[in-house]
Amino acid sequence: MDSAQAGGRPVDKFSDKAVRAIRKARAEALIGGKEMLAIYIQRFFPRLYRFILPRVFPVRQGQTLSN
Repeated sequence: MDSAQAGGRPVDKFSDKAVRAIRKARAEALIGGKEMLAIYIQRFFPRLYRFILPRVFPVRQGQTLSN
């Protein structure tokens, strides 16, 4: 487990939100914290997202995102 997972959302809080979304029969349920901002930027400002992404998560030469 890395530091991001160790400091993540507690299981009980996540499960409460997930169960609530299932009961409301939502087609999409976004559950998160500050990382939710990236989802909204991608949805409403896709060009800005493509501009910001390589600066936040630079990919070194010879490396792929899956490495």
